[in-house]
Amino acid sequence: MKSEFQKKKENILNKLKAEGPDSSPKGFPDEHIVSLLNLINYHPHLVTTSSCSGRIAVYVESEIANNIGGKGLGGKWLMVQHEPWDDHLENLDILAKICGGYPFKTVDFDDSKKGLLIHFKFEPLILHILSETISTARTFLISALSSSFRESGLILSKKNIIIAIRSSIGFSCPIGYLKKEQNVEYGK
Repeated sequence: MKSEFQKKKENILNKLKAEGPDSSPKGFPDEHIVSLLNLINYHPHLVTTSSCSGRIAVYVESEIANNIGGKGLGGKWLMVQHEPWDDHLENLDILAKICGGYPFKTVDFDDSKKGLLIHFKFEPLILHILSETISTARTFLISALSSSFRESGLILSKKNIIIAIRSSIGFSCPIGYLKKEQNVEYGK
């Protein structure tokens, strides 16, 4: 008879194999970490529940302030990329289009009150892994912590043991602002 963990693992892995998008905003795991996910999922006492290989993004904030924890209400992603971003000119062209063209202009910060800030963000890898046992979770967590994922930890509940692999090495910087009368369309 299968344990509750084995049933959950089988269900998660069947959903990953299914045709069509998964429940993430992107719709599928990041290609750059599929081999890592497969390695973790091969372990008999572990299964990945969510992941992101890291991303860079350009985001226009919402007129409604961010909630505690950084989750905003509204706003718009202008560009999201999970692959390495080289310094070719076409990438600068993307930023130039988003920010209103060359040359980039600097403005007094008070001018930004007339519009919404556009942010450039880098967000590092994040993994959530369901573990069958606390001892397996502890061993995996120690490996993550010793690999510089210092903000990693365990989330324990009556039903689940989740290993959260994360780092605070991120970056967010305003790179422009959108005047009230402007509308930005890029990408989709």
